[in-house]
Amino acid sequence: MGNLCATPVEDGFTVDIRAPPVDLNEPLGKRDIDLVQQSFAKVATLGADTVGKLIFTKIFTAAPGALQLFSFKADGLDFENLFRKDGKAIGHAVGVVTTVGTAVGLLNDLEKLVPVLQELGLKHFGFSVIPAHYDVVGEALIGSLSDGLAAQFTDCVKNAWLKVYKIIKATMCGVCPYPENLEDGFKVHLKYPPVDVNAGLDERDIDLVQQSFAKAATLGADTVGKLIFTKIFTKAPEALQLFPAFKDDGLEFTHLFRADGKALPHAVNVVTTVGTAVSLLRDLGSLVPVLQGLGLKHHGYSVVPAHYDLVGECVIETLSDGLGAQFTEPVKNAWLKVYGIVKKTMCDACPY
Repeated sequence: MGNLCATPVEDGFTVDIRAPPVDLNEPLGKRDIDLVQQSFAKVATLGADTVGKLIFTKIFTAAPGALQLFSFKADGLDFENLFRKDGKAIGHAVGVVTTVGTAVGLLNDLEKLVPVLQELGLKHFGFSVIPAHYDVVGEALIGSLSDGLAAQFTDCVKNAWLKVYKIIKATMCGVCPYPENLEDGFKVHLKYPPVDVNAGLDERDIDLVQQSFAKAATLGADTVGKLIFTKIFTKAPEALQLFPAFKDDGLEFTHLFRADGKALPHAVNVVTTVGTAVSLLRDLGSLVPVLQGLGLKHHGYSVVPAHYDLVGECVIETLSDGLGAQFTEPVKNAWLKVYGIVKKTMCDACPY
């Protein structure tokens, strides 16, 4: 079988740009990446400003309304004025071409590329960019490459770009809370981006915690409460002795959580309190005194910091049981961040 590298190639390419054909249904391969990287390097010799103007002229010609998404919308669609040297549009166009170049350069290192694309996707979501806009941009990009490369923009090169752009669009859109990415009962994406438990609490963490708690709460506070306390007493049977109101009821759970007992109302009250804390995550001025008061109250019951770790573990496991596949790693990590704050605030109020 002949070596592709031995076949004639065109100036600027070290890979055959005509054969074999590129199958759009096949996974991205090394040759696809070579075709994209080498063709981009070739077209980039025209200059980022020239390529950027080509792309954005095609975008605004195909979709004039897209201009309203940009900070330079007041400059209008007279392209000579829009892309003047001292305008904002040309700087933006050059930035886009530079970003495309960065993405193309990272195609062999997806671990670095994916987070870059996810961040870009979220940034563009914030600018009201929707999935259909990516199709317009993709068409403009392909058209500009065709113009710039002319005969060197073969079907093989085109199809390799289509494969790459499809991955870029899926990665950027997949991270955003578009309706098609959301699961029932949530208004925030449950899987992307990842949540760093060492970072500060942010809006999305709060959304993840509040919406997942609301979803779990549909099971009923009694069900959730019983699940949490069953886990607590299974992992640490001696913890029952911290509850004087029902410690003598024993650890036969059907009896312990009977309708007329004292354990069930306590469990329900704990879930209600968690719900109150969750609802106040955006109002720390109100939440902190509540947590401090609870911390002091529990200190009076001989609760020590290690007990909070046990309770936290059981709350997390209960949420996992109740939410199933919707208890993703980002949801879990958001809860870990919130519970870490709750524990610290309650413990710091006490004279341990």
